[in-house]
Amino acid sequence: MFSTDRIVRQELIRNATAGDIMSGVYGVRYLMHEYIIGHEERARVQLTATQKSLSRLFVAPRNSTPAEAELLDRLRQADTSVRSLFSDIVRNYETTDADERKGAMFHELEERLTGQIMIRIESMVSAAAALSEQSRLGVLRAQNHESAAVAAFGVIVLLTFALIVLVGMKSIFRPLERLRSSVALVGAGDFGIRMDESQGDEISDLARAFNDMIGKLRDRDAKIRRLVDSNIIGIVICDVTGTILEANEAFLQMVGYDAPDVRTEGLHVDRIARPESGPAHLAALRQAQENATYSPFETELLHKDGRRIPVMMGGALIEGDPVSIVSFVLDLTERRLAQEALSRTRAELTHVARVSSLGALTASIAHEVNQPLSGIVTNASTCLRMLGAEPPNVTGARETALRTIRDGNRAAAVVKRLRALFTKSETAREPVNLNEAISEVFELLRVDIRRGRVDVRTEFFGDLPDVVGDRVQIQQVILNLIVNAMDAMGAIDGPRELGIKTDVGAGQVLVTVRDNGSGLSEAAEKVFDSFYTTKAGGMGIGLSISRSIIESHGGKLWAEPNAGPGAIFQFSLPISSTGVDSDASSGAVFEAAGG
Repeated sequence: MFSTDRIVRQELIRNATAGDIMSGVYGVRYLMHEYIIGHEERARVQLTATQKSLSRLFVAPRNSTPAEAELLDRLRQADTSVRSLFSDIVRNYETTDADERKGAMFHELEERLTGQIMIRIESMVSAAAALSEQSRLGVLRAQNHESAAVAAFGVIVLLTFALIVLVGMKSIFRPLERLRSSVALVGAGDFGIRMDESQGDEISDLARAFNDMIGKLRDRDAKIRRLVDSNIIGIVICDVTGTILEANEAFLQMVGYDAPDVRTEGLHVDRIARPESGPAHLAALRQAQENATYSPFETELLHKDGRRIPVMMGGALIEGDPVSIVSFVLDLTERRLAQEALSRTRAELTHVARVSSLGALTASIAHEVNQPLSGIVTNASTCLRMLGAEPPNVTGARETALRTIRDGNRAAAVVKRLRALFTKSETAREPVNLNEAISEVFELLRVDIRRGRVDVRTEFFGDLPDVVGDRVQIQQVILNLIVNAMDAMGAIDGPRELGIKTDVGAGQVLVTVRDNGSGLSEAAEKVFDSFYTTKAGGMGIGLSISRSIIESHGGKLWAEPNAGPGAIFQFSLPISSTGVDSDASSGAVFEAAGG
């Protein structure tokens, strides 16, 4: 077979050589036509080079047939004649170029020489085609011989293999049958099987590998079983329909069921899931079938006694017969209780911060309450005098009584605002217009602003959209920022300027409070740390609670130095609805009372 392969390679080489000769002959013919037409030096040089390369291919190999040797000899002779005739054409052209009178004679001679060259080139083409055909037939013969040799070798190999199979069938098939039955037992969950390794042959090596694999599976099964039985986290296994197949004690205690409930009653996911969350559980089962896992999500399970248990669940698909899904369930009851306790503590602390600001507002509160009370006393006295006159002035007394009612309503409005701001109540979410909220805070601070000689300038965005939040908490933040700004300007002798601006951008309402006071002595973020204060009697919780309030409303609160003296505090809150008609501020600027 190796000799046949060598012959095939030789024939392929000869066939390639014949192809090169054919290409070379066509190249000579093309270049000859090109030179005769234009007598270009480039064509002559290329033709000479091609003829040299072609002449090297006319040497007959040692193992060539007589027919091939004859064809190669014909090609050599024709090539020699073509070279000679071409040399005559070149020489006559150069002579005629020097003597133009010989031009007509040259053209006649050139035509004759060209005709003889084309006859010899066509002879070369015919010989080259015959040589290529002989090479092709030689390749086919060699390939046929090789195919026959390969077929014979294959038959020999097949017969040898069949003999080996027949001889070794008894020693192989029986252990393989034992291996197959052992694999079936392992698939059924029996990891105690062990195969015989005492034969000392390849089957024993296979049995040894099988026993090692079973040992590793046994160890892994024991680890998984320890994880399930450790009850660190709830683990439940169900089929693709949602029927629970197995659950550990941690999960069963979580939902209030026992192991017999799972085995005998066929407990289903729908039974322990809230009705509104049932579709989410079924969607998780479908996701596990499609992606081999399902993403963790928070939900609530129903305890046997009806209580709702907050949990986080995540799981993966277990391939096998039947296909099942294992879910890991984390009880979030303690975390939820801690969150509720934290919320209550934050609400208490927020209320303390609101009440602690009462001291700073004492003068304003006294003035706001005293003014309508003084009016009530004065109007009541006037009314009595009018009624005691002879005759009684009933019309005047009626007008005085109406003024008394007006002042009483004014006092009631002041008390109502104070109760809304400082009364401990549950958080309420409602639309809030920040322009109105800021104006109400300024009403409470009217006297403090006048007494502190603070020049207040407000710049409210026209048609400001509402935000959603707790009005009292948001006003607490505004109050805290304004009081801090006035305190920061309390020690300066020059003008005290407080600016507050509302604006809209990127789906947010932005509030900016600017002062020209003492500024930020520390890094801007440090002022928001709990219990950090620069005031002699301050608690250091105002700004910390303010940031917590704003962040609980989905916004941000930050500080930065002013371009001149003082500081800038800004907070943003998301707009409750889209559709802001104006992109620019209204430009309405006015001075607060006493400014």
